[in-house]
Amino acid sequence: MSDDTINGYKDKAVNSEPNTDKGDDSEEENNFVETIDELLKKEGHEAIVDLVMECFGLSNESDIIPEGLYKTKDTYCLVVKSKPRDIYCKECGKKLISKGLHKRFVYNRNLYNGKRLCIEFHERSYECKNPDCGVKVVTPEVNFVGKHKRYTNAAVFSGLEKLRNLHFTFGDVSEEIGMSATALEDDFKEYIISDYKVRMPEVLSVDEVYTNLAPDCKYCLVFYDVKKREPTDLVVSRREKYTVKYFDHIPQKELDNVMYLISDMYNPYIDYARRYFKNCIVIIDSFHIILWLINELRKYLNNIAKKFKPVEGENPSDEYYLFKNCQWLILKNNDDVTYFDNGDAPYNRHFKYAISTRELELKMFRIDKNLEKMRDLKEQYIKFNQESGKTPEQKEKDLDTIIDMYRNSGIHIFEKFAETLTERRQYIVNSFVVAPELGLDERLSQSRIEQFNTNVKSLKRLAHGVKNWEVFRARILYAKQANRPFRAVPQKEKDVHAEGKPRGKYKKKTNGTPIQDYINTIGAEYTHSMNVSVVLYDRKEKRSYYLFGFDEEGSCRVLSDPTEWSNEKCVIKNYKVEEIDAYFRDCIVEQLDGAIGVSYLQIRKQLEKLYRMEHE
Repeated sequence: MSDDTINGYKDKAVNSEPNTDKGDDSEEENNFVETIDELLKKEGHEAIVDLVMECFGLSNESDIIPEGLYKTKDTYCLVVKSKPRDIYCKECGKKLISKGLHKRFVYNRNLYNGKRLCIEFHERSYECKNPDCGVKVVTPEVNFVGKHKRYTNAAVFSGLEKLRNLHFTFGDVSEEIGMSATALEDDFKEYIISDYKVRMPEVLSVDEVYTNLAPDCKYCLVFYDVKKREPTDLVVSRREKYTVKYFDHIPQKELDNVMYLISDMYNPYIDYARRYFKNCIVIIDSFHIILWLINELRKYLNNIAKKFKPVEGENPSDEYYLFKNCQWLILKNNDDVTYFDNGDAPYNRHFKYAISTRELELKMFRIDKNLEKMRDLKEQYIKFNQESGKTPEQKEKDLDTIIDMYRNSGIHIFEKFAETLTERRQYIVNSFVVAPELGLDERLSQSRIEQFNTNVKSLKRLAHGVKNWEVFRARILYAKQANRPFRAVPQKEKDVHAEGKPRGKYKKKTNGTPIQDYINTIGAEYTHSMNVSVVLYDRKEKRSYYLFGFDEEGSCRVLSDPTEWSNEKCVIKNYKVEEIDAYFRDCIVEQLDGAIGVSYLQIRKQLEKLYRMEHE
């Protein structure tokens, strides 16, 4: 490729500059530009074109040929076009006729550590001339970019890979790779969201987490594979009408794969074993059993504290202080409580002297005589739960002994706790089961799923709320499942794009200048260069190109012939216009900033409007 070809495209960049971000370039970007410039000097244009072609994934495109490379500000733009080829109509079988080339810009900012690169793609379209055929225009697909897309597939896949990190929102990733958050979310729906066959694991843990996305329930249902340490699936609500519909789509043969079902004390979860997982062993997590007892003891301590609650304005009594601020002495595991000697005891602001942990306990025991016994009974179950190395039969006998002890304790909390243990006796004994045949060398519990639930909460917090459940569910499963299905062929945009309400009436914000206000209202595209003021294509009226500006003598001219653009040197200044073409009246234009993106007649109307405003 000759230097003249490249230089021609560099000159062309004045009028065909693509849209780029207007932020300050980082040091890495400056280094990148210097590196590219050095390669241009040392190895020539062909080498750098080949390099960019390879980075964009165009080297394997046999129907794409490079035309050149030009630089606009901090962006390097590769010009490519599609070769003409023989394409036949799928309906009538006749050969399609080429309609020529149309230009589109494709961006891929994430290459070279996020540097600004783009492709000026001259795409070829074909049409069928058979009047009886329903096919009108056909545009062959290419591998490096999707249909109607503004970003290369390499940029899309890079963004999807970054979305595996739940600490990044769609906005974070889109800003990094130079895409819009909406476009990235649409690509995520096209490639990731798909109905796939749910594989039920051998060890299944079930729990809920707060999402507030269902209309009648605030908690979604989470299924977790304990063996693989990854989520199996999420259901929008834990209510029965949702779960029944969910399990109806899973074959019974698949449900029979579950050998162990781990849950908390929520009865509907335990009932899943009877209704769906008929071959499984139900396990109640040991933590939730202890949590039930701790919550009952906390209620008891709070009720005592209420009896000594001070009147507003009075200092709290010793009794209120102890049962409000020292509950941890009763609720915490006794082995984890640090007992200081009198010499090492910390200073207490309420009692105004150094008081030991033992003395605080004795003060509480004097106020309520049952409190020490309750603490000891609680420690009995803690000890039972922590003991290991016994067979399930031995643990079953130990549990029966504890149940008899609680029933005869004479304390209502532990009598009620004995009934709870009796009702779930077998499920508690099952919690001591270890399954080495499944590669698990520890007790089966819900610790893994509780840890996973923090990811769900964090994603919702970072996203400042979630509205679309399907995107939320797919994002979590995509990030946490090792073998999450990925669509080889993306879904159609119309199938995944959310249907919204039609936009109402609104006023666009303007920058205050009359001509640019008018440009914004008609929706025209415009650009600005150093030498000329260019009028580009008007989207609404579908008019041709015009160029409008002031020449060096101060005359206003409209150049309808695009061939005059490169030769005309127009400078935009604050001129008092005295002579305008016959189409315009004499008027005063006090300020013209940049280019005007309107057609010839629209310029005339606007100037006439300014003339009337000036003489009113």
